[in-house]
Amino acid sequence: ELLPRTGPMGCTEARRHCERDAHCSAALSRYLNQCGKLFNGMHCSHSCRTVIEEMLLMPKALLLGNCVCDGVERPICESLKENMARLCFGPEPPGGSSSGSPPDRKS
Repeated sequence: ELLPRTGPMGCTEARRHCERDAHCSAALSRYLNQCGKLFNGMHCSHSCRTVIEEMLLMPKALLLGNCVCDGVERPICESLKENMARLCFGPEPPGGSSSGSPPDRKS
């Protein structure tokens, strides 16, 4: 009998769960293709952000967002999570509006 999990899952196990699921596995491949610039800390492209948003709707992919970095890939994993938080979900630019127009302008 399996004991109920206490605390978050390790990322190695979370990735295995994702790879066994067809939708999650395909999304993970798109993520690896679209988010290359994220790995080296350069930027989060629109296509990368789109893949991440798709993955946030998949239960198996959500495990990857909430997992704890572990194993041999731990340093890469931690750096990637940090870059994703900073570049993809960081604070909005001043003004909060992506259109570039001041929010208080009357139309």
